[in-house]
Amino acid sequence: MHKRLYIITGKGGVGKTIVSLALTKQLIAKGKKVLYNHFDQDPPSQLCAAMNIPVLKLEEDESLKTYVGKKLHSQNLGSWVVKVPFFHSLFNIIPGLKNLVILGHLIDMLNEDPELSIVLDSPSSGHVLTLFETPRNFKNIFKTGPLVEDIKKINKMTKDPNVLKIIILFLPTLMALNEGIELQTKIKTLDYSAPHLVMNNSFFHQLKNWHGLPEFLKQKLALEEKVVNWYEKDLGELKHPIPHIFEEKAKDIVAQITPYMENLL
Repeated sequence: MHKRLYIITGKGGVGKTIVSLALTKQLIAKGKKVLYNHFDQDPPSQLCAAMNIPVLKLEEDESLKTYVGKKLHSQNLGSWVVKVPFFHSLFNIIPGLKNLVILGHLIDMLNEDPELSIVLDSPSSGHVLTLFETPRNFKNIFKTGPLVEDIKKINKMTKDPNVLKIIILFLPTLMALNEGIELQTKIKTLDYSAPHLVMNNSFFHQLKNWHGLPEFLKQKLALEEKVVNWYEKDLGELKHPIPHIFEEKAKDIVAQITPYMENLL
């Protein structure tokens, strides 16, 4: 059963965007209605257009106008309010409010369209933890009011394991694995379902039985084998690693790893 919201995270440079695009492509191939979102960053528009991947681009100001407009039951009034300098200053100085508004916008879209799924190419590990902490922090600050009601809606969706799937990518090194486990543990303490740890850019499962490999690849495989052995000793079977793809163009890499995404749905 596929989910409604997929959040792909991990350290910078781990391959979040490539995997997010491939996951979106796999959902499209299965006939699902899906949008790719890059949260508050500019999406790779040219790559998405070349691959016919539908993009949900949420501008910060537009999300804020939509949010305030819904609260005031008037988009025109909402547009006027967010232009007031004091309001904009307040929005910028309250930590996490931007995250809450954008996340709330995504949840509203999912509630309004039961057929829709969203793949969120999320910020890197440190920032995504702030994203997950935001609803709880604001709920503790504001005990009642419309913001609390919105937080309840967000929690209802994101705390449901049938709705949200969090995927933490890590490169095949012990340091990266430990960082992934640390992030997984922190997210679980916030009462979300356990994120899935997925090793990306792996040579080991492709080449471990090959003979006559150059020395640098032998060393690479030996290091990866330590990661796999450590993982399986403490965490169980390492499922569904994503292999290294011997291509240079992002479009070709996405195309080749897309079939591997079936295991992540």
